[in-house]
Amino acid sequence: MVRRTAAVAALALSSLAACADAPVSADGATSPGSLNLSKSGNGKSGDNVPEVKTAKTNKKEPGSVDRGRYNITFRYVVPTSPERQAVFEAAAARWEKIIIGDEPSVTGTLPTQLCGGGAPAFTGTIDDVLIDVILTNIDGRGRILGSAGPCFANANNLTLHGTMRFDIADLPTLEARGTFDEVIVHEMGHVLGVGTLWNFRRALRIGTNTPNVAFVGEKAITGYNSVGGAKIPVPVENMFGPGTQNAHWRESTFDNELMTGFLNGSLANPRENPLSRVTAGSMRDLGYRSAMPAEQYKLPEASQIRGSANSSNGANLADTEIDFNVSEELLEVQATVQRADP
Repeated sequence: MVRRTAAVAALALSSLAACADAPVSADGATSPGSLNLSKSGNGKSGDNVPEVKTAKTNKKEPGSVDRGRYNITFRYVVPTSPERQAVFEAAAARWEKIIIGDEPSVTGTLPTQLCGGGAPAFTGTIDDVLIDVILTNIDGRGRILGSAGPCFANANNLTLHGTMRFDIADLPTLEARGTFDEVIVHEMGHVLGVGTLWNFRRALRIGTNTPNVAFVGEKAITGYNSVGGAKIPVPVENMFGPGTQNAHWRESTFDNELMTGFLNGSLANPRENPLSRVTAGSMRDLGYRSAMPAEQYKLPEASQIRGSANSSNGANLADTEIDFNVSEELLEVQATVQRADP
């Protein structure tokens, strides 16, 4: 599939200013030697929504807009090899099989630096989401791996623009262990709203910072029941501290589902990490039109789950799990939102 480039896409409706300049860090990981993908932000609670008058939702879609499907467009801010671009494109294709409905396009200008450093200004039309990809030097090999998150939301309070950054020094390690693609898909999920938009102008997460934190969206609950769970709110991670906690599906319940806080498997013990009907349902609860079949997945038996916090084989990075960590500060972004003049 040939994906349109950002030359025909661009800005607007709501700015999640806490966006993606958070570190993806190895520090504080719960499993020895694992990578802790953390994210920080400036978000605070509240609902102050100042207008951005440089972009508007299109009442009539431009001819360049593909209205028959959901489109993820990448803007490669720095030179990126065709081989690496192909990995990002394949990751987007996984999400485009789950999110299938078109979103309103937006035309306008996105000023520089509104979503952290490194992203230049952009003018044009966005259909349906624009993600800046920045492969850059952060801190050398190890420690900070990268960052990702939403920056602007559309009229439906769904992500319009987001950013993904990766430390170029760490990419060979991810590529060597065969996990770069899964990391991209996971981080793209946070750009699209998993864990980051659950309580953004909606109330889909309850019990935040308690042992019983859960996702209460009807479609996700239906998906949870279909993969072997009960018809109860979906368990959200309640352990491992700020970042992993409150922002992912619960590892002790879901194990290898891709949107838990841990990427399961390794070169020595490869495992698939699917996007389940639970994740697909949660996207519909956010407001996306999603395809419920998603990827093949069933809840594992409790005896089959290997909790990352109890893993002791972390000496070899290639044989450990990656800990995805999204800070709670990014989840409370109401006060940082900007909306375009409708």
